[in-house]
Amino acid sequence: MRSALAAVLLVLTLSAPARAVEQVATLTPADRETVTKVEQALNGIRTLKSHFVQMSSNGRVAEGELYLSRPGKLRINYTPPTKMQLVVQRGHLIQVDLKLGVLTYIPLSRTPAAVLVKDDIKLEGDITVTGIVHGGGLVRVGMVQHDKEDEGTLTMVFDERSLELKQWTVLDPQGIETRVTLTNPEVNGPLDAHVFDFDESKFERNSME
Repeated sequence: MRSALAAVLLVLTLSAPARAVEQVATLTPADRETVTKVEQALNGIRTLKSHFVQMSSNGRVAEGELYLSRPGKLRINYTPPTKMQLVVQRGHLIQVDLKLGVLTYIPLSRTPAAVLVKDDIKLEGDITVTGIVHGGGLVRVGMVQHDKEDEGTLTMVFDERSLELKQWTVLDPQGIETRVTLTNPEVNGPLDAHVFDFDESKFERNSME
């Protein structure tokens, strides 16, 4: 289940391109210019609502609805038969197991979701951009969390011209790669504030501190 958690985010390309991004060690001046533009595009997303399809290299397929309000609010509702939700609250990513009635708390800083919910997204410092690949009208930006490279890698995929966020891929420490593709995203539209409401008192609690 933890690999499913990491896969979401908070995350998009095919396996070969994703690994190609990871292998790029040095950023050119053009790459750094692309990083700046990607930062601006991500910071321009204040709210996001989208259906998504999630596919993993272990054969698992899921879909659902994603809601994001920056800073700090994220909710992912999976569509049955997947009985799981993900919620960001008070510095944690909470996995909601609807089948077992159990919550698992993971520090947000240990998940790719941390990148998406920041007020000011900077792809430096805590984040290391490992490389950029252009092709097929897309730009793929690989990244890891600084000093946490062994906890997995994230590759975000954008439309090369509009820099619209299209997909992301997470490669977890077990080598499982999960691609999340956004379909019909609505950016900066109104969101019902209650979509982020969550009553923790109805569930048992676990921790992954």
